[in-house]
Amino acid sequence: TVSVLYCGDAMAAAAIKPWGRSAIIGETVSSLALGIGMRWRETIVQIVEKRPSPEWELQEYRRCVVSHNTVRLLKDLGMTEQLLMKELRPARRWRFVSNELEVMREGDQYPGTAPSEAVFHTTEGKLLRSMRREFLRFGGFIAWGTEAHDVAPLEDDEGLWELHRDYGTAHSLEAIVAAARHGPVIDVLYGLDEVAKVPTVDFDVSSGFSRTAPEPILALFKPDVDFVVALGKGYILHMFKPELQTDLVSWRITQPVNSNLEQELPRQESGDAGGDIRDHFHPALRRLMATSQKVVHDTVRLPARPSPLLPDARNARLTMIGDSLYPVDAFELRGDRALVGIEDATAFCRRMYSTRFHRGFAPSDMREHELDAIAKRAQLLQRDAHDVESFLEAMRELPAEAEAEPTRHVEDAAGGSSDGSTAAS
Repeated sequence: TVSVLYCGDAMAAAAIKPWGRSAIIGETVSSLALGIGMRWRETIVQIVEKRPSPEWELQEYRRCVVSHNTVRLLKDLGMTEQLLMKELRPARRWRFVSNELEVMREGDQYPGTAPSEAVFHTTEGKLLRSMRREFLRFGGFIAWGTEAHDVAPLEDDEGLWELHRDYGTAHSLEAIVAAARHGPVIDVLYGLDEVAKVPTVDFDVSSGFSRTAPEPILALFKPDVDFVVALGKGYILHMFKPELQTDLVSWRITQPVNSNLEQELPRQESGDAGGDIRDHFHPALRRLMATSQKVVHDTVRLPARPSPLLPDARNARLTMIGDSLYPVDAFELRGDRALVGIEDATAFCRRMYSTRFHRGFAPSDMREHELDAIAKRAQLLQRDAHDVESFLEAMRELPAEAEAEPTRHVEDAAGGSSDGSTAAS
């Protein structure tokens, strides 16, 4: 619908009617990127987040790789480039070390980027903060401390939906997008019982950060290294230095399931050393764990196949975005979870909007978006699982074979080449 305003005999202005109201469940990088894109295209957007406040962003030190192409995509969605660049710093080198903290390999080329392309690093918390501020500046709204309970179509048969949540109900929604893996949207689209039947490959993942990292750990980042991957017997430890001026180091350790790391990590170095994983830690790694804060233990389940869409959900104005479809970079080895989420949001906006407002049939566009995103993310999930299994297997073989040439075995497992690039950096 176009409203035309005439001034005398000339057309003075034309305004496009906004495309309805939408709700997004969960505050993530992909949901905020989508929210910015939808607000820029004049859709009324509300994000529902069950966490009580954005304070958790301050201690979210997950490594995010942002390429020049990612900056361009965010700019196309509507993000102010100057605001984004304030949170980014040029990426430096990466380094692989053994359990004895001996350097095995290092380089400065990041997978998925061109050799001459500018690459930046930031933390997920800083990226979320800058995107949230931009979303609110565009007139978006975030309902903190609010949990979504149920979604249902309106009874007037206009094709619109409603979202039942804490403190009220959102009515007349053109679209409901879920960025959370668990919730009412996945139940309507795929069914929680069917999702639970999907076989998974499980890994134990623990993460935390230390503000007083020991000197041997800090020495690994000198003079110009951003992150370090330590390969040990039965574990892979990713360490990232998000702040150059401080001794803060964030880490994430991955190992096969049922290794009892949750019981081993809280032990002090001076205590009983019994256990499978901690026995192999370098003393500096033990001190890093002992001085860590916000330690979280989780089991990452990589699905072996996607869940089939329920027949009744074909025409639903519901969809999912980001890791709610398929997890990417669950082990933080590549740092491209935010990058892939921004690409998903950009593709969704391009599909849903033509010029400045939606022209097609929304449910059909949503189903096409889900198929494309799952196909892309399935390949990345297979890549992540191969990275972890290859590194774990490589470290089991190292002591038996070649102490004289340890780097060659890590390169072979990572799929690297002689030019300094590696598949799991």
